[in-house]
Amino acid sequence: MTLPISPETPAAKKTVLNAVHRALRAKMVDFGGWDMPVEYPTNGGGLIAEHMAVRTGVGLFDVSHMGQIRFSGSGALDAIQRITMNDAGRLADGQIQYSSLLTPSGTYVDDILVHRLGAEEYLLVVMPGPRRRTTPGFANRWALGHSARSTTTPAITLRWPYRGRALWKLCKS
Repeated sequence: MTLPISPETPAAKKTVLNAVHRALRAKMVDFGGWDMPVEYPTNGGGLIAEHMAVRTGVGLFDVSHMGQIRFSGSGALDAIQRITMNDAGRLADGQIQYSSLLTPSGTYVDDILVHRLGAEEYLLVVMPGPRRRTTPGFANRWALGHSARSTTTPAITLRWPYRGRALWKLCKS
């Protein structure tokens, strides 16, 4: 099956890997305002074959479209505790916690990842939809009394059972 090259969405943002996705003839869609791949051409496999390859092997994902909000300083943990559902105080340096972003009144906004980078430094990773609602003026709207800054670092993730083995092979070369 050959997939046609998807036309670009004029207003959609592009990750740094957009040209690579297009060169690989990925089927592209608007995802939260970003031009993102949803399927790559395969030899008759399609989405199910891609899904099974990731679930039983390894997959590489462009997650540069996700928002990143960094909290640092003596009040960073308190700020994180006020806006997320789980106890980020249980995290050790380098650990990541799957959690929920909440409004000041406790209403669920979306799933997030909380990374503890150090004793007084945390990174929240938010989905692209909430990113538009959360990153501009984040600290002010949540009345955190603490500074939070949005970052835009390109990122990829390696997922599922053999990710460690695949990464080890890449690092050894």
